[in-house]
Formats: sequence, C-alpha cells, structure tokens
Amino acid sequence: KIMERRTSSVSQLNARRVKGPSMPWHGRSTLVLCLMLLLLQLSWSWSTLGLASTAISLLEAVESLRAKGYRIIYSSELVTSDIPVELEKISITTLQAILPAHGLALKRMGNLWVITRDSSQRRLLSGYLVSAEGEAIANADIVSEVSGLSSTSLVGGYFEIEVDSLAEQLAISADGFQTRLVKAQRLDGNPVVMLDNNWIESVIVTGSRYRLPGDDSLMSAIALSADEMNYVPALGGDSLRIITHLPGISSVGVSAKPPIRGGLQDEVLILLDGVELLEPFHLADFHSIFSTIDGRTIESIDFYTGGFPARYGNRMSGVMDVSTAMPIVETRTELGVSVFSSFINTRGYSERFMPMDWLVSARRSNLADISNTTASDLGTPRYADAFARVGMVLNDDTELYLGAFIVKDNVTLIDDEEKATSSIDTYHIWSRLQTRHSDTLSSALVLAYLFSERDQTQFVAPEDSGVGMDDPSVPMFLDYQQEIERLSIRNDYRIDLDKHLVEFGLQAEYGWAEYRYAGAVERGVIGQLFGQDEQSFRQVELNPNGWSGGAYLTAQLKVSPKLTIQPGIRWDYQDYYFNGAAENTSPRIGVLYEINEELSVRASIGRFYQPEGLHELQVLDGLENYFRPQRSDQFITNIEWHPNDEFQLKAEVFFKGYRAQKTRYENLFNTFALQPHMERDRIAVKPERALVKGLELSANFNLSDSLSGQLRFSYLNAEDKIEGQWVPRRWSQRHTINTGLTWQRGSLTLSSNLTWHTGWWGSSLPAAIPVGTQLSLASVLNNTELRNYFSLDLSLRKSWQLTNAEITLSVDITNVFGRNNIAGVEYDVEEVDGKYLFTRNEKKLLPLAPSLGIMIAF
Repeated sequence: KIMERRTSSVSQLNARRVKGPSMPWHGRSTLVLCLMLLLLQLSWSWSTLGLASTAISLLEAVESLRAKGYRIIYSSELVTSDIPVELEKISITTLQAILPAHGLALKRMGNLWVITRDSSQRRLLSGYLVSAEGEAIANADIVSEVSGLSSTSLVGGYFEIEVDSLAEQLAISADGFQTRLVKAQRLDGNPVVMLDNNWIESVIVTGSRYRLPGDDSLMSAIALSADEMNYVPALGGDSLRIITHLPGISSVGVSAKPPIRGGLQDEVLILLDGVELLEPFHLADFHSIFSTIDGRTIESIDFYTGGFPARYGNRMSGVMDVSTAMPIVETRTELGVSVFSSFINTRGYSERFMPMDWLVSARRSNLADISNTTASDLGTPRYADAFARVGMVLNDDTELYLGAFIVKDNVTLIDDEEKATSSIDTYHIWSRLQTRHSDTLSSALVLAYLFSERDQTQFVAPEDSGVGMDDPSVPMFLDYQQEIERLSIRNDYRIDLDKHLVEFGLQAEYGWAEYRYAGAVERGVIGQLFGQDEQSFRQVELNPNGWSGGAYLTAQLKVSPKLTIQPGIRWDYQDYYFNGAAENTSPRIGVLYEINEELSVRASIGRFYQPEGLHELQVLDGLENYFRPQRSDQFITNIEWHPNDEFQLKAEVFFKGYRAQKTRYENLFNTFALQPHMERDRIAVKPERALVKGLELSANFNLSDSLSGQLRFSYLNAEDKIEGQWVPRRWSQRHTINTGLTWQRGSLTLSSNLTWHTGWWGSSLPAAIPVGTQLSLASVLNNTELRNYFSLDLSLRKSWQLTNAEITLSVDITNVFGRNNIAGVEYDVEEVDGKYLFTRNEKKLLPLAPSLGIMIAF
C-alpha cells in the first residue's frame, strides 16, 4: 500500500512540475515600484543641519566625513591628529579649501576622494638600484603610492622621480626581485638594495563601503579584514570558514554554518552588501559544507556574536554583515584552480560614460570531475555560484549599485544502499541607492528580489531500512520540492549630530512559497523506544504567502567624554502564518565607559525575536504550520585592554535566556548522517525553556614585524529544559582553546590554527532493553560526552611577481595529524530472548584533507 501511494503521489507531483517557476513573475509591478521609489529618493532632499564652529584635528575632520559615507583614502603619514583645523562646518567643500594651507590637496577619483600632497610642492629626487651582490638593476618600476607618479631605472640602476613629500612611500618592483616600499627621504642619491622577504606595513586607510557607516563599538562585534580571511587555514580554501575559529563558535570542522554561543544553526542573519541572503551555502541539504560567497571578492565582514544593533532583526544569535571589495582604479583579473573549485573574478573602474566600478566573480566545483576521474561511487557533487556588482556615481552625493548573485547546486551522493539528490537554484537581484542629503543626513535604499527552487529526493533500499520493520521489503523514500519568491524594500537613515548619532529605518517584504512533499519513513526499534510510529507515509501540498517587515530607531549618545550609551528599539511583523499575524517589540541598550585610553568596559542588554521565515516551514519533519516567533533575552558585558598596537586583550561574559521556542528535530545518535530526515533516530525536541551562559577570553598580539597571532579560550554551557529536566545541547562545547599564528615575509605567508575543545554531547543507550519498553527522551538525549575534538590546520601562500602578472600558490591542510574526531554513534540492533541488544559503532568526522591551488592575477 505504501508503494502504491508513493507511486501515485510522485506521479501527481511530477505532473505539476513545469519548466521555470510555477509561481507568477511580478516583473512589471516590480519594475514600476523600483522606478517610483528611486525617483522619489533622488528627488527628496533635506535641509542642511550645520555644525557649530569648532577646532579639531585634521584626522578627526576626515574621519567625521568618512563616518557620513564619503569614501576618503589617505596616507597616515599625511593626515595626522597633530594638524589643527577650525571649521564652521565639516564638509567636502570646506576640507578641500583648508588642505592647501597644510601642503595637501583633495582629489576626486571617480567615486573616491584621495588626499595627496599639493603638486606645487613637488621635488625631484634621485637614486639607484642594486642587487644584494651589488649589481645594477635596470628597467625597474618606481611608483609613488600617494601621487601615482612613476619612473623607470636606467642602465646602471639610476632613476629620478618627483615626490610630493619626503615622508611618502615609493613602491619599487623589478623582475626577479621582491617589491619594496621605501620612504622618499631614503633616496637623495643613496643606493636601494633589492632584498627578498621584507615585511611591508600598509599605510592606506579606507572605510566600510556599503552599509550605513556606524560605530557599533558598544556591541559584541568582531571586524574581519580580507587579509585575515585569506591567511586562515580552511577546508577547501573556503576563507569564510574563519568564522569557525572565533570565540563562542561551536564547530567540529564539518559545516560552514556553525552554531553561535549555544544557539541553533538557523539563528544567524547573513547579509551581502546589505541584502539578506537565503541559505548561502553549497551542499545546503548535506550539512552546508562550503559557503557560496567567494572570499576573494570580500572587503570585510562585521560579525556580531550577540547584542547586535536594532537595525538587524529576525535572528537571535548572530549577524554576518559582508561587504564586497572596494573599487580599484586599474582593472584586475584573477584566474585560479584548486582541488575543490575553479574561479575567475575581475574588478575595475572606468569614466568612459560616467564614473563606474564593477566586480564580477564566478566559481564552479571540481569535486564531480575528481569523482569521475577516480571512478568513485560516492556520487557527483556539482555546484557553482556567480556574483556581479556595478556601482555608478550619479552625482557628488548619490551612488547607485546594481547587484546579482546566483547559486546552483546539483548534487548526487551515494552511501551504502542510500542515494540522495539535491538540486537548488537561487537567484538574488538588487539595487542600492546611497544618498547624502546634507552634511549630517545620509540614507540607503535597497530593493531586492529573490527566487529559489529546490528539488530533493532520497531512496533507501529495503535491506538498509532498519531493524524491527513489519515488512522488510518496503523501501524508504522522500520526494520534496520547494519554491520561494520574495520582493523586499529597505530604507535606512543616519543623522550625524556632532557627538551624537541617530539611525532609523524600515523594511517590508512580500513572499510566496510552495511546498510539495511525499515520503515513506520507517523508524523501527528506535521509533518504538520513544513512542513513535514504526512506519509513516505523508503527502503535503502547501502555498503560504504574505507580508513581513519591521522598523527600528537607535541612537548613540555621548553623555560625557568617558560615557556613551546606545539605546534602540525594534518592531517586527509577519502575517503569513496560517494561524494569524504576529508582531513583536524588542528594546535594546548598550553602554560604553572608557576608563582611559587603554581600558574600556562595555555592557548591553536586549530582547531578540526570531520568526520562522517563509522558507523555513519544517515540512520534511512532518509539520504543516509555522511556529510563533521565538524570544531570547541577552545580557553581555566585557572589558577590553589595548595598551599598544602590539597587544589587545578582551574578556566577555554573556547570558541568554530563551522562551517560546519552536519544536526542532534532531538525530539522537548521529548528527552527520547523509540525509538526517530519513534516519531511524530522528526525534522531536520540544524545549520548555533554554539557558546559555559563557565566558570568552581572547588575546591578539604581534611578536615581531613578521609574526602575529591570537589565543582564545571559551567556556560555554547551553541547556534545554525538556520534560522538566535540564539537558545539554549537543553543541555545548564546555571548554574551547583556539590559537593561530601567522608568519609573513614579503610574498610568503605561513599560517597555523590549532583547535581543541571538549567533545560534543551524544546519546547513549543501555546494552540491552526489554522489548516493549519506552524511554523518556530527557533520560537519553545528550547523556554522555563524546571524545575531545582536536585539529591542527596549516596554510601556505607564496606569490611571484612577473612583468605583467602575479602568480600565487596556496596549500591548505586540514586535520594535519589525521585525528579520528567523533561525529556521533550508530547502533546495530538484535532481538534475543525478549530483549533488544544494542551494539555501538562510532562515526568519524573528516580525515586529513589537503587542498592545492594556483592563481594568476593580471
């Protein structure tokens, strides 16, 4: 009967499938709405809110403008805190007017402003280049990093070059030698020896590009740069995996989507250039192994592990706010291939028609090719992604960005008698308009469209269907389709009132969803032990749709030179629930007290709500209704000591209390099964409450010009109250030690990362249980600790500079010692003399995994 119903249901589902989206494309209405809102935003202007005349330093004036959204690039040698300026109000015009008095000039380069030395003060310097052996070097390029002026060395190594200042840096490069940075004052007829392996310190300062600039220093935030992501050892070279090495993260090296501070994996909001992404992970149906964002296109990540500002909503544990790379004046293209993927990206800037910059990236997996070449029977994991962004300067105060992001997975995996397939196509399209209405008011308007289509199947042969079946000839299967379409608008504003900041905004979105599911599941003996049906067949067809949105208001108030407070409040609304609409209000406040220049104390307290998104209905686990929004109350306090540029120490304590939690589904014994929804140990966890508390200690240090590192320790205790008992969450890593070292000389970089933590929690059964016995879930769930986790990961990067190109070789090795870390257990069951006998088998995690890659940039 199950097979007949399966055949009938699958036939009905296949009959419904047509090429392309089955939901309507709202193209005309979307285009009209976008054009109307863009015209409204462009035509609307606010009167200037001037600042009182004040005497400040040049550095403070420049940083004030950068905080208002102006992209100003400068050298720290030119713009310092010891140059006083007095301004009626701070604006680009007034800055441009006062700089010549200090021997400087402000130049416009497309959508960037660059501070340089006044060209009228240039002087001519000379020098000559020699090798370590004293041989003259001809045809070398000497370029000023500030003015862009250049020269070439002649026969005998002699050269002349104009400079704006003796303090500026000159970049000297020649075939067969490492590039050097030399101060102009070093020349004056002196020789420059071209040596290998010189450590160079960057002096260029730029700002965050896409989100409204703000000071979130009161919150629990970590800023990650592109260099940090490129140097961290990572599985498959996936640089976004740097997140798994940060304090408060629970990871056993499998998923690129780890739990944060004891929360669930779905409690993290991920934004790309201000646009919310829908599950940005490849192999999303198989534990989200890789991220879909190419780390080579990222400028920075603002990563919040709690207490995040009110402008972020609908998630309880964390925020990953990703900004793509800044534009560059010269076009740069990168081509690369590694064991895991091949990629190409290009970026550049042009003024041919109007000031415009672009960034385009594409990647595809090589795993399927390797599987075919080696005649592996593990399947064909194919996936690819592509990203494009174009930025246009409409006028001095208005910039428009258009972006698109496409992710495709077509995966077939085979494990013993199981075969699982997953096809996921996701399309993000957006526009972003950034406007400076006055010196004090700026805004950002984002319009975004999303379409996602998922098709997932699995088949389990009868002999692998489980012990205790009434009919062992019946296979298990699932056939699942999901389509999501979403149109959203978001508008954010920022007011800079000298010492105080105000941010407010609103967002709204309308979404359509379609769910189609048919499946037969056999739970066997494990199901009997916990009162579940031994066999079940389900067929589901649902079409939820509706509105969601929110609004927020937050401020940063400088109460005194030492005390700053940051109050905020957020309101959210959803009406796509089958049982009525929901709305929630979440207040938050942060406090910063700066004891002195080296020591500061922060604290934040707030309420956070998380609704189930339109795409998060748990149909695969048998649910046909959304849960009401979950709630989390959080308290965080930390102390930070920063005595100098070489050392920083931070200690943070946090507490999270959960209420109104949704029912979630977990695998009792082995979390990392091929398809968790089909396993016999799939159980429903219904917490009454949850508590999470922890401590994090982190130290960043520079031991020398070429050696830096981090040392981090975390304590975490995350528990659910189930059936009146407190039960640890599986990923509650009680003690974690994470340390990393990076050594860099010239173009050679070596990095290591060592992770050790107490084992994740597992569930253990007695060796024998009488037939007919039923167990309490709270007595078995996570009642034992697995083996402690340990992994040493290494990374090597080496570059060679050619005439018109640069070649980079990369090597990443994960789990260098090949340690057998444990993912969980599985049980073989045998019925003997009225008892079930259980034999325990440990399931191992990832073995030693090397990755080799090569990239050419030109």
